[in-house]
Amino acid sequence: LYVDFGEPVDTTLLTPETFTLFNESEVAVPLTWQSDNPFSLKLIPQALTEAETYTLEVVEFEIGDLAGNLLGDSLTEYGFSTYDPEELGSISGTASITLPGFETAPFELTFTRVSDESEFELTVSGSSFNVTVPPGKYLLHGFADDDADGERDLGAIHPERYAEPIDWYPDTIAVRARFETAGIDFIIQ
Repeated sequence: LYVDFGEPVDTTLLTPETFTLFNESEVAVPLTWQSDNPFSLKLIPQALTEAETYTLEVVEFEIGDLAGNLLGDSLTEYGFSTYDPEELGSISGTASITLPGFETAPFELTFTRVSDESEFELTVSGSSFNVTVPPGKYLLHGFADDDADGERDLGAIHPERYAEPIDWYPDTIAVRARFETAGIDFIIQ
């Protein structure tokens, strides 16, 4: 779970009770957080169960920016559900690159569902991939992650460094529940 903010977050204000996750039975699920950058937090639940509804409670007055402005003065709840595996499909195929110097680079692939623009990301370190996704039509794009940091490097003029190559799959990919859409050959040229 990711929480994004418009201002840098003061992580010294956060307590173990700032974010509390409850399952359908209203039992608290152990939750930790980490900050990869000043504008977002990654909430890491100990374990989630398939096909279950959860509630995330956020104590707004324990979240503030570096200027001392608090997010709010109340308790806010956000709900979400995990998928039932019987409702999912999969996409499989290969990923390759024909540009010299990037042949062994891992790939970062992003599958975007057309209906709601939800994104499913996958790191591919070999040449084949398989990802489980909800049914729907998907667009696919990806880049060769030469420095293996998960972010696309746009290159630099000085010192001269080329951008990590990116490409888009030329068609939509249709996925049905309980079926595999196979034979997707993603090639960066």
